Order: sequence, then C-alpha cells, then structure tokens
Amino acid sequence: MENLVTHRPKALLLAGALLALCLTFLVSSPPKASAAESNYCYGFSAGFYQKCVGQPRSLNALYGSGWNHSVCIWASSGSGGNSVAGSTTCSSGPSAGTYNNSMGYAYYYPVIQNNAAGANTLYGVAYRP
Repeated sequence: MENLVTHRPKALLLAGALLALCLTFLVSSPPKASAAESNYCYGFSAGFYQKCVGQPRSLNALYGSGWNHSVCIWASSGSGGNSVAGSTTCSSGPSAGTYNNSMGYAYYYPVIQNNAAGANTLYGVAYRP
C-alpha cells in the first residue's frame, strides 16, 4: 500500500510532463503550405500560333501544355497578353509541359500560345503561394 501511495505523484508528474511536451510539439509545428492553383485557357482550341489570355490573378508560376503541338507561356501585365513579365518558356512538343516562375509574385494575366501552325488544344495552370 505504501508503495502505491509513493509512486502515484511520480506517475502524475511524468504524465503531466509528457502532456506538456506533446502540446509544445503541437503548437510549434510548422504551418501547412497554402499554395493554390487555378486553370486558365484549359481545353482552349487554338489555331495558327493563336494565344489565349486568362483572367488576371495573383500568381507566381505558370504551367502549360498542348495536346497536339508545343506551347509557350508567360505572364503579362496587360490584358492583351503582349507585355511579358519575366521570360517566356516553351514546351518541347505535343503533350510536353513547360513551367515558368520567372515573373515573381504579382497580379498578372496568364498567357498560353500555340507554338505551331496547326490546331492545338491548350491547357494552362497558374500557381500562387
């Protein structure tokens, strides 16, 4: 009986220390990533070197691909898609993708362009942190 009484406070102290340690890890864990993606010109049928300009949005990277031919992607500060922010990247061929994060984080128009004379189905994705 004496043994049980003398060990109970130690067990409670140990349980309390473990609880405090668990709470510390829970509170100090890093936040989950909050990256988001949104489609633009997704499934757009483009003709002879035709481009498609998506709705403006906050973004910091783009991805694009073409079903039938290669594509080029860039971010534009203008609604016509002619002013390039950062650089332009192009895919290597049909169904190959290209990634572009040269524009920095800002409010842009995402642009994807058919990189061939023939018809092409375009797929664009914009990313933001």
